Amino acid sequence: MTPTTTARESLFATPRAQQEAHAAAELIADAGSQVTLDGVELGGEIRELLRQIISIVAEGGTVTVGAMPEVITTTVAAELLGISRTTLMKHVRAGDLPSTRTGSHTKLRRDDVLAFRRERLRKQRDALNDLLAIEDQLGIE
Repeated sequence: MTPTTTARESLFATPRAQQEAHAAAELIADAGSQVTLDGVELGGEIRELLRQIISIVAEGGTVTVGAMPEVITTTVAAELLGISRTTLMKHVRAGDLPSTRTGSHTKLRRDDVLAFRRERLRKQRDALNDLLAIEDQLGIE
């Protein structure tokens, strides 16, 4: 994998995988905070990630697993954020999103892009909650 590409693989739930996922979900739920795999205790973040994956498979959903390099292109970053490359570059020029330049190419750190995405989602949720509160105050349904 080159520094500017991502690798993805979609995993589709077979009926057998769904059955196994249901059983695994029950084991995780029963184990609470003590989940081990081959004698290794799984920490909170990886345990939650696995729980989410197992839940999706148990419901017959599709899980897409991807690998992303530490440094990404503006095209990959824009796709990850769900915005146009032009809009991404406006954020870069405004200093909202740190970047580096190599010749004529702008590169971004994956972690910076993901942090930017989390912050945007938080702001969107806050704005939605504010609107819902206004609706409640006005009695709008």
